[in-house]
Amino acid sequence: IKQRNSPAIITSRPSGFRRLGGKQDEWQIGELSDFSLDQQRSLSNIWFAHRIKAHDETCERDEIERLANIETDRFISELNRSKDLKDLARVPLLLCLLIYHKVNNARLPQNRFKAYDSLVEEIIQTHPQKRKVAASLPDSSIDFSDEEIKKIFSLVAYHMHEYNIEGTMDQMKAVSIVEDYLKDAEKGLGISQRESHRLSCDLLKIGENSIGILAMSSPTEIRFFHRVFQEFLASYYLSSLSLEDRITIIKNHCADPQWKDTILGLFYITACTEDVGKFIEAIKEKLEQANTIEQYTIELLLAEAAFGDFNCSPALARMLARETFSQVELGLWAPHREDLLHCILDGLRSTKVKELGKQKIREWFPCRTYSRNILFDAMVNWPIDETIVECMWRGLRDEEIGCQRAAARALARIKKGDSNTGDKIESLARRSTDLFIRVSAIEALLKGWQEQEGLPKLLEIAGNSSILELRLIAILGKIEYNNQTEEDLNELIRLSSNGDRLLWRLDEWNKDIIDAFIRGWP
Repeated sequence: IKQRNSPAIITSRPSGFRRLGGKQDEWQIGELSDFSLDQQRSLSNIWFAHRIKAHDETCERDEIERLANIETDRFISELNRSKDLKDLARVPLLLCLLIYHKVNNARLPQNRFKAYDSLVEEIIQTHPQKRKVAASLPDSSIDFSDEEIKKIFSLVAYHMHEYNIEGTMDQMKAVSIVEDYLKDAEKGLGISQRESHRLSCDLLKIGENSIGILAMSSPTEIRFFHRVFQEFLASYYLSSLSLEDRITIIKNHCADPQWKDTILGLFYITACTEDVGKFIEAIKEKLEQANTIEQYTIELLLAEAAFGDFNCSPALARMLARETFSQVELGLWAPHREDLLHCILDGLRSTKVKELGKQKIREWFPCRTYSRNILFDAMVNWPIDETIVECMWRGLRDEEIGCQRAAARALARIKKGDSNTGDKIESLARRSTDLFIRVSAIEALLKGWQEQEGLPKLLEIAGNSSILELRLIAILGKIEYNNQTEEDLNELIRLSSNGDRLLWRLDEWNKDIIDAFIRGWP
């Protein structure tokens, strides 16, 4: 393209685009916007108006518009009762399928996996007579039931998901996969080799032309017409495997974001709560070995399993829910904590965990207790147990800098010199994306773990930061080590002057700044 200077438009999923690497700065990059609520209403109204007119051609235009508006309002209201369906409706193609489902059924499914299941059944059962003629040869008595066709396409979906991450497959490879299944006498249908080859070609044509679940992405490649159907059918294939094989696949892929919905789809399909419990156990084993990025993916997967409509036992769902609460309270990366919080809010519809969620949300919001830093100061004098220590750790993540600092000071007093606690606080100071948490963690190290190996480097990094609070804590740290300089004095004067104040946060540091002047430059 560059050599010929040809204009080009390239489309890709975000994950695929990131894999390209290269000089992406030479391209103008944009993201497709979601279908807005107004666009959703407009498209739904067109569908319902067309349906009303088709049923009664004598109906006046004003009456058609009135009835279509009523149907649209009902439909949008039903969508809004489920976050899953609201998310699906942001994709025009999936919105059309949901409208089609609404037109042909009394009500919409209440989560995305029920929607996928229902839509797959609807698609496969469309025009059954046409499909029957296309799938059966004149001289053969072999016929395919809807369930058999579903199994065949689920096999293709699984292979595509496992071995073709981009979501396309060579057509001849797909023919080979289907052919092997058809002639397999143990796991397949046991059809003769000659028949199986012809039928495999016919079945893929059915998938594209009659059923419409497949599409040609190029003259030689096929794909599912939307990735959600590939993922759900891959889940359906997984459900047919042995328990041991399912556990192995889950453990191998649970840290991959592209497998999250496939694994959750398997949870939805699996009726046995004991099997789901074993899946969760395997995922938690993987969690212990995962790196930080993989941990975020796995924690989100477990949170959805806890708060979603899956076949977890109530005891297991509640255990996972409590772990999710802790991750929201103590996690290091705010976007991940926000994702987990969305799962908790969705779980308010779950009979198994909604009461736990309501109780926890009442603890979090609204915050009616002000000057909570006094509580942490008082806790130092209480009998120390794990509940008090846990409360202080949560205080380090408080929304107010005063509470964060008070919790840090209290933790330094009761755990001073404890190496495990010092290592955890150092990790928090290094990894937290919240600058106030980093400041408070460094302050805790200065007060309780001055010999901590990583503290000098943390202070050096803080001193070079553009963040005023980090530069201030670096100066306070130098004073603790008695290696402050005149340059630090000038910096402290600048930080405390009217020309370079710590904005509204200065009041929190007044006493520290005054004490720094007295101790550092008596």
